[in-house]
Amino acid sequence: MKLLITAKWLSLDKTSEAICTSKVIKALDAAGHEILCLTSDPAFVARTDWFTLPWLGAARVLHIRRCGQSPPALKLDKLRQAIAARGALGAQLARKLDTALAYATGYRTSVWQEVSAWRHAIQTVAHAEQPDCLYIRGAGVELEPHLAMLDRPVPQPWVAHYHDPFPMSRFPEPYRYEVPLLARRQEALHRNILRQADALTFPSQRLLEWVLPTELAATRAKAVVIPHLGMDLPGDEAANALPTELQLDGSQFNLVHAGTLLGPRLPWALIDGFLEFLKAAPARQAQARLWLIGKANSAHLKDPRWQAAAQHPNIKLTNQRILYGQSITLLRAATATVVLEAEAQESPFFPAKLADYLWHQKPILALSPKPSVTADILGRDYPLIVTPGDARGVQQALNALWEAWESATLNRFVLGAETLNAIHADTVVAELTRLFTALTTGQSVAEQKPATVNAHLLPLQ
Repeated sequence: MKLLITAKWLSLDKTSEAICTSKVIKALDAAGHEILCLTSDPAFVARTDWFTLPWLGAARVLHIRRCGQSPPALKLDKLRQAIAARGALGAQLARKLDTALAYATGYRTSVWQEVSAWRHAIQTVAHAEQPDCLYIRGAGVELEPHLAMLDRPVPQPWVAHYHDPFPMSRFPEPYRYEVPLLARRQEALHRNILRQADALTFPSQRLLEWVLPTELAATRAKAVVIPHLGMDLPGDEAANALPTELQLDGSQFNLVHAGTLLGPRLPWALIDGFLEFLKAAPARQAQARLWLIGKANSAHLKDPRWQAAAQHPNIKLTNQRILYGQSITLLRAATATVVLEAEAQESPFFPAKLADYLWHQKPILALSPKPSVTADILGRDYPLIVTPGDARGVQQALNALWEAWESATLNRFVLGAETLNAIHADTVVAELTRLFTALTTGQSVAEQKPATVNAHLLPLQ
């Protein structure tokens, strides 16, 4: 089957969705599908024709800015630019015009200009290559490819993938952000995407039900759960080598969190629980290390608790994003891994890093709300789940990990073959193929769903 897949990002070291999309492309390519990929990733804008990437197999990639004649500039954007060229007052008026457009339509001209570029690229490639189906993926709340598909610019069936809730007004607290009139416009666009797409995919059942609540439940008939893939992507071994300061001593007890610490993801309970855990025995002080690897929010960096932790000999902090391959090298060497989420009433997010932790069969200390995708996957009785602000719970979980490490029984914290099978490329590709086949043969998506779409992996507790 020939598939056209959109990817806002493909650089593995930029966003989690770039990693997730790359895995899907690689898996579908390896299964024998012919993959065409359109991207807006600025890292590849200089490529003037179709190209391939080492981690995507034989999939052919084209930048949206290289699809023949560029799409015409939006008339309103031409007007805005003409006004902006008329000195300081003109620039001020242009900004007001742009703001007015955002309140009227949901987005500023820069976003609509990118939507226009995506639409032009999709039409150009779909006409020239005649794919059987389109799989439309964005990045978080960057859904320009989805918006480009509204009013069906091409005749082929299309699937809309949601990596996160959309828009920001639909996020849970404390991530939620809402500008009232703007949010209503964006939510109307969201409903149009849901209505017009031939099928919808979500990485978890909880996100599916979060994005499609009761008032949108009718669209669930065409929604399918496609979890993040557990698989390795080929990489440059030399480039993925860790610098000396990040090399883990395999004889030590290494607790590793590799990921961005956004503002709502507070590390204080993790740090406090780890410090209390250290105090219990001199052996722990000699052998236990906590690694927080990745970019940290500026508020965290300014916090005295962060600065104190940075001085502690058992805690290793960085404020830089490392290469994806380096993060995999780190987690392979870890004794146990950490998922750190925000304190919330519920978390519908499937942390992309969690799939890597599961795939590499690592014990997982999860600081997650009880109603969360992480808790759904790990299971109600998994002993290493604590609420994000519970330092005492962190300490108790670390006590259990330490005991298992000393007695060489860490495998009791590793999920079994059933979970690995649910995120395996063969399983995910089979489900996607079933979905694409249903769409291209005019069958009902609901009738073609597998009997239990990974339900054992992602049940609602």
